[in-house]
Amino acid sequence: MGQRETPATTLPLAGIRVLEFCHAIMGPTGGVILADLGADVIKIEPADGDSTRRLIGFGAGFFATFNRNKRSFAVDLKNDDGRELLYRLAEKADVVMENFAPGTMERLGCGYDDLTQKNPRLIYCALKGFLSGPYEHRPALDEVVQFMAGLAYMTGPPGQPLRAGSSVIDIMGGMFAVIGVQAALRERERTGRGQLIKSALFESTAFLMMQHMAGEVVTGRPPPPMPAREGAWAVYEPFATADGEQVFVGLTSNGQWQRFCEQFGRRDLLDDPATKPMKIACVLALPCARLWPQSSRGISAPNLRNCSTASIFLSRRWRSPAICSKIRNSMHTAACSTSNLAAAGTPSCRGCRSKSANTISRCAGRHRRSASIRPRSSPNSALPGTRSPRSPPAALSR
Repeated sequence: MGQRETPATTLPLAGIRVLEFCHAIMGPTGGVILADLGADVIKIEPADGDSTRRLIGFGAGFFATFNRNKRSFAVDLKNDDGRELLYRLAEKADVVMENFAPGTMERLGCGYDDLTQKNPRLIYCALKGFLSGPYEHRPALDEVVQFMAGLAYMTGPPGQPLRAGSSVIDIMGGMFAVIGVQAALRERERTGRGQLIKSALFESTAFLMMQHMAGEVVTGRPPPPMPAREGAWAVYEPFATADGEQVFVGLTSNGQWQRFCEQFGRRDLLDDPATKPMKIACVLALPCARLWPQSSRGISAPNLRNCSTASIFLSRRWRSPAICSKIRNSMHTAACSTSNLAAAGTPSCRGCRSKSANTISRCAGRHRRSASIRPRSSPNSALPGTRSPRSPPAALSR
């Protein structure tokens, strides 16, 4: 039996009418979220329809994704009759949303000042590239601001900035617009008047970058891109499996590490001095147990369906019984801790010592050393003047 649908009249924003003058992703994201919350969203398209309808390539799904749950009609706002129709709608609307280029709605006679003369209770939400300031009259795109504000730098490998794999800034800008609309609706209950609110792409990206800017202030070092980042936890990355697949394992506390070892039948790691849990502040100094190298001796892993540890994040395909059985039958583990490394710095461990030179070299580059062993230079080493992303911070090296 499917989940019972919530009647539209009982949703939080039932009775709120929104006029949406939006295209592409940013504005329609705000509109579709308001619609999902119960608002009556009327999408107002140009006479020839929203150009987003005709996108191809990776944009082919934009319109269907961000314009469901809405009513729509086409109108020519350059025509006096079209503007008069819009004014009549604005008189009974609660919210107007628009993401046209700066100045477009004003030139059409449909800006904030024009519409609030018709309806002082109207909340007017402008979604733009930049908030008020020297760039406020510039247009912008999701990918442009990702490069401007540093998100592309943080996403790609060093020297290869890369946009995120989804239109995260457009979507986030639309979400911030919804937050602003909801706050304005609440304030209108107190004041009886609407207001102008804004959301912008660049400032949304800056919000995402705050954690890295704050990190630079704390550490005194520029943050490396995420593929070369200094890990906040000892085990927090994808691991290769014996059958050529990958699984992401994230352990963010000593309790999760203990449950992980118990579920995978590796309680010996809890007693190993090199991997024994210490205070969480020192977790970076712990070595990484490299699980499931492609050529290690067989120790069967448990069925992942029975793993209740919240720190093991698996995609939907990994949760199927067939895949779990495949993992159970073919996945292998090998503990590669600092106590297993040869005292003379030989790049080997118990799991790889008996393998070929190529295998040993490949495995050695992936070990996390504890603070007692200085990492050797490798392809993963940090750039000159910075610390290796896999070595612990100086404060934890004692």
